Amino acid sequence: MLINRNKNEIKSKQYANNLVNNELSYLNKVYIMKKSLADDELWEIVGHLKTSPNRYRTLKALEKNFSLPAEISRLTGLNPAQVSVSLKDLKRRKLVLCLNDKSRKGRIYQATDLGLEVIRIIEKQTEDIKR
Repeated sequence: MLINRNKNEIKSKQYANNLVNNELSYLNKVYIMKKSLADDELWEIVGHLKTSPNRYRTLKALEKNFSLPAEISRLTGLNPAQVSVSLKDLKRRKLVLCLNDKSRKGRIYQATDLGLEVIRIIEKQTEDIKR
C-alpha cells in the first residue's frame, strides 16, 4: 500500500514537473521570438498580412493543421495560383514552413510559431474592434 502511494506521488510530481517544463518552454519560445523580432518588424508583418486577405486566409487555413496547397485552395476558396503566391510570400517572411521542401509535388505547409502569433494579434485586434 505504501509503495503504491509513493509511486502515485512520484507520478503526480513528474506530471506537475512536465506541465511546468512545457509552460516554461512555451514562454521561452515566445520570449525568444519577440526578442529576435523588433516590435517594428512584427508590426510590419501584421500590416503586410492585413493588407492582403489572400495571405491572411492562407495563413489562417494553416492555423490548426498542416496542409497541401490544393487543400488550402479548397478551404479558402482561393484559386491555386493565389495560394501559391501567398505561400511563397508567407514562407519568405517565416510565417509558414514547407515540411518537405525538396518535393516537387505534394508540398506540405505548416504555420510557424511566428505565424500563429501574428494570427493571434490580428484576431485580438479584430475582437477589440467588435466590442
